[in-house]
Amino acid sequence: MFPEPRSKKPPRLSAEYFRDDIPVPDSSARVFTEADFDQLSWHDNSIYGLSIDNDITEWKSDFVLDLDYIVEWLCGVDKTAQFWISAATLRFHHVTDLKLSIDWGDSRMQVAVGEMSIDRIERQRVEKQLICLDRPYYRWTIRLNSPRPGGEISFGASGFTQSLRQEPILCDEQKLPPSQRARTDRLAADEWR
Repeated sequence: MFPEPRSKKPPRLSAEYFRDDIPVPDSSARVFTEADFDQLSWHDNSIYGLSIDNDITEWKSDFVLDLDYIVEWLCGVDKTAQFWISAATLRFHHVTDLKLSIDWGDSRMQVAVGEMSIDRIERQRVEKQLICLDRPYYRWTIRLNSPRPGGEISFGASGFTQSLRQEPILCDEQKLPPSQRARTDRLAADEWR
């Protein structure tokens, strides 16, 4: 039914995406930063959780997203597709001015809230700012295509770190199967203990 993938093995990311100076809990984890922004795409990545991680002793906040990151799209000539996907943590650093504009609609309390899906992430350099004097600072906008087009999350941040929490899994949909996501969530919870 689906075209034969180029490889049955998870894709290997080029060495330029590895960061030796950031500790990761698993040697197979991949880490990306704002230096990789132009090579990354978050289109159709599902968001399962949002959190704010404050360090008041350092006067900084991180905005953290739990998502399914599509590492590679495998598009067939017959308009079918498969996807290499990994559960990932996307953490924006030194966050200011967080604004959430997300609308699931009014179902009269009849429809459950589902995951959000990213259309794209944009950034614009902020010239005058007093948060990070030693590095560039950006206005970030996460444009959503679900639950309703037009939703967005915007904020200021110095950059991001994205960590893949598992080897990519070949999927027929643009998100991990619930059984794989549950396993990944348990592993992530164990890391916090």
